Amino acid sequence: MADTITMDLISYADIKTAYPFYNNNTLIDKLYKKGKNPQIMHFDVALDTSTANTPTESTKPTNECVNFTTPQQVFIRSSEVADTEKKVDVIGQKADGSFGKFTLTSDDTDGTTPVDVGTWNFIAFPIKNDAWAGNCIIDDDGSSTTIFWTLALGVSGVDGIFYVPEGFKGSPLSRDSYLAVMPTNVNNATGFQINNGIVLLLNTYMTNLTGFEGKHIAPEKTRIACKTFFKIAVTVSTFHVDFVIWEK
Repeated sequence: MADTITMDLISYADIKTAYPFYNNNTLIDKLYKKGKNPQIMHFDVALDTSTANTPTESTKPTNECVNFTTPQQVFIRSSEVADTEKKVDVIGQKADGSFGKFTLTSDDTDGTTPVDVGTWNFIAFPIKNDAWAGNCIIDDDGSSTTIFWTLALGVSGVDGIFYVPEGFKGSPLSRDSYLAVMPTNVNNATGFQINNGIVLLLNTYMTNLTGFEGKHIAPEKTRIACKTFFKIAVTVSTFHVDFVIWEK
């Protein structure tokens, strides 16, 4: 089993709706009151393979959908004709600068017909919307020259990337991590790193870590990577991060 990542977006509208909860965080409260329209990207990494000794991003797609200079053309289609007007959600930023969670829809007469869904600065992660009969294919030309994701039955992705969108700034907001099982050897340790932040190390004596991390600001178009590693041997673990972004 490979390491996996799950992503979701807490939009500004979500924060407004639940503001009495989110304003407990000082940074969110200040950004909200200054009209910076904060949003929160949520990452969950499930770790059971990883790499030895060196922090490595093990949950990124083989082909990344990102190009801020010449926005990336994207198509969707199904491997099954019957998948007409099927939907899949994606988190990303379009070429026009709009950022959020968008719904993409397959062709209305033949699911295998590619649908041009526009050009993008980046797509971070695909999320299940409809159940598909076949594979939901997200690629660069409708012909699988470069496939970004293949989602069997339209399920959510298991790998993804995230960049601070163009026109935004960002910062780690909170993180927590824990060992899902006890190490087989007392000397085993699992490490986590968000962007270029401090490495967090879990072991037999420190099985979970929590706390806030807002110690640096990442500028627009910065890659925010969730990196992991192990010492001696891998131990099944999870890594959770909330990363706040706001308009410049």
